[in-house]
Amino acid sequence: MKNTLRTEIKNKLKKESADSINIASTEICKKLNNILEEYQFSNILAWIPCFKGEVDLSLFIEEAMHSYPVYLPKIVSSNNDSSMQFVKIDSNWTEKLKAGVVKVKEPEGDTFFLPNKESSNFIILPALAFDKFGNRLGRGKGHYDKFLQSVRDYNFIKVGVCLDWQILDSVPVEEHDMPIDIICTEKQIIKISN
Repeated sequence: MKNTLRTEIKNKLKKESADSINIASTEICKKLNNILEEYQFSNILAWIPCFKGEVDLSLFIEEAMHSYPVYLPKIVSSNNDSSMQFVKIDSNWTEKLKAGVVKVKEPEGDTFFLPNKESSNFIILPALAFDKFGNRLGRGKGHYDKFLQSVRDYNFIKVGVCLDWQILDSVPVEEHDMPIDIICTEKQIIKISN
């Protein structure tokens, strides 16, 4: 079920024009800034597009860096296993991206995000789809789910970002899947009451 749905959504995303993604990305970045104004955060964990049709958060990242430490994901491999860590970026971050373990652009550097009980964190999550209950359908590798499990005892506001049509009535859920708190699209912000 999950794999069939993933394939359908990936195919639909491939048909999105660059112009429509750019317009949607600009609107989503504005909405993310509105969410930031509503809460107090210590850190922002974001991401950059890796696949065709994904939202580009570059405008948001550039603006957020003036007020917050911003971190981007990096896949770290050890002992035939991989995990996702977040690396702090600086003002010339776009020049320091390189192909990582899974051949997608990642930040260079080794200043990793370390959660603590006192900080409030804003994490932006990609997905192929979300539902109105905050459930997320990722690409199937489990990197974000594993990361969220590892920080579940810390204070995070989890914001899912996607195009409006990627919000479905329901997505398949497994025991390890962690719901998000807010969904942000180019058309709306949905606060989930979990």
